[in-house]
Amino acid sequence: MQDIAQPLLRWFDENKRILPFRTQKTPYRVWVSEVMLQQTQVVSVLPKYEAFMTAFPTPERLAAAPDDDVMALWAGLGYYSRARNLRRAAMEVVRRGGFPQSAKELQTLPGVGAYTAAAVAVGGNENKKRKAVALICTPILDTQYGGIFMRYSYEHKKKCVELYRQEKWPETPDGVKEKRFHDTVRIWVRTEDACGPEAFRHKNQNKVWATEEKYELIAKILAGASCKETAISAGISDGLLYQWVRCYKMKGYQGLAAQQKGRPPKEPAMKKKIVPAKLTPSEREEMIRLRAENERLRAEITVVKKEIALREERCAAQLKAKRLRSSKNSTKKDTD
Repeated sequence: MQDIAQPLLRWFDENKRILPFRTQKTPYRVWVSEVMLQQTQVVSVLPKYEAFMTAFPTPERLAAAPDDDVMALWAGLGYYSRARNLRRAAMEVVRRGGFPQSAKELQTLPGVGAYTAAAVAVGGNENKKRKAVALICTPILDTQYGGIFMRYSYEHKKKCVELYRQEKWPETPDGVKEKRFHDTVRIWVRTEDACGPEAFRHKNQNKVWATEEKYELIAKILAGASCKETAISAGISDGLLYQWVRCYKMKGYQGLAAQQKGRPPKEPAMKKKIVPAKLTPSEREEMIRLRAENERLRAEITVVKKEIALREERCAAQLKAKRLRSSKNSTKKDTD
């Protein structure tokens, strides 16, 4: 795959919008802008950001401001818990004597997650940010989904595995928890042991697994094998293998078959015309006999139905006559 990191960065330099939090970058200004832009459009944020920076140009001013003043300037942006966390975090920054330097330390501030911490950690230094991205992962243009996805590069994975085998830990990327990254490196080591270093390369197309292949892996899990070890040996994620196992337990073997993607057709597919097989002479004679038997049974049923109908008519007529006689007798008694 072609590395598009540098062309992408050049395009950004030429086409990026001029925004106040990009022209005057400090950790504080980047932090405020990142929090304001959470689930809020840039058009709505810009006037609020300028007013906020005018009223609270430093963390010290924000920490000393009354809560009502902060809420008044935040009005219109929604999600007011963001403003409360900003003020609480500003008080913590003042208490510590400044912003933490690493993304890991920044995540200890109220309301600061991994994404915001990574942005603030490199705030005001664009070159540092680009260098970190280049070391950690390579931007890859995925034409199948029409987007840019950040993935660890093949070279980075190999380097991490080499350091691990030398009993050294590679540096944990900013914005990633150390334990999680170490677990990932261990998986890379086991993947290389099972499938070789070529398994680190990102493939253009995902493999289409046949139902039999899926079942072979599932059978190993049901026999007691480790889901993670089986997934590594097959070169897939343990999450995907777990989904297959769960689907098999719920729907059986047929549930492993690939499902048709996309919308169902508006008109049902035309059914294939079934051509009946030719009958042998004995089968033809048996069919003729059965047809005759069916006709005889239909005739008998028709006769029985007619007899039942006549019987019901007679009973109804007799009941009606009885009622008439009873009515005449009661009338005669009343007259006497």
